[in-house]
Amino acid sequence: VCVLLGEFVAPPAERSAEDQRSLLLYHQENILGAAGVWAKDGNLFVNVKRIGQRDTARAIYLFDFDDSHHLLKVARANSAVFQRGEWTLHRLHETHLSSQGAQTKATGTASWKTLLAPNLLNLFVVDTDSLSARGLYRYIQYLRANDIDAERYVAEFWGKLIEPIAVLLMILLALPFIFGPMRSSSTGQRLMVGMLVGIGFYVFNSIFKQTGVVFGLNPILTACFPTALLALISGVAVSRIR
Repeated sequence: VCVLLGEFVAPPAERSAEDQRSLLLYHQENILGAAGVWAKDGNLFVNVKRIGQRDTARAIYLFDFDDSHHLLKVARANSAVFQRGEWTLHRLHETHLSSQGAQTKATGTASWKTLLAPNLLNLFVVDTDSLSARGLYRYIQYLRANDIDAERYVAEFWGKLIEPIAVLLMILLALPFIFGPMRSSSTGQRLMVGMLVGIGFYVFNSIFKQTGVVFGLNPILTACFPTALLALISGVAVSRIR
């Protein structure tokens, strides 16, 4: 149940909540703040101010660089619609830069083929903690394709895969509270100890994950070590049950 909720219920619910919040506060869909969403596709840097429903986006800025990081072109489209695997840009204005100067032209519509499909752009809106494992995997593939550091998100991805095991270990760790030495304690004491253990594991897992990113530790080790430590503690605790 936890896996299904985390994969198929929580991510779309989080995006829907962001849309509703934006609609109530700003009277428009999914406003992304003054900076909007920034993304990279090869030598092209993209800034999208707003993402709407039905695969639409508004106020798109495109900055095209060459391999030497020289700016070649700046373009702005009032809106864009994603259909059949590509964007159609509407009311496009382009400025081409060269040693001879700048040339500006306006184009009615233009097609734009890119990795940045709407489902990928939506991942930029929601915090990575609320993404599904599938969403994180797509995001990691995008980052690697553009030579962007993805180690933090790799650790998050493996953490998502390990979470069901951690839940089962928590249930296993609860057994000593029922059948072990603490069964003679009051319900309040057992509840308090159980809460402290759960909160302690959550805090340690979060801190160790961030520490691994800072010090460049293997992301699989970063994600698995707290759960492995929990498994060891659970095994020792269960073995002491008489």
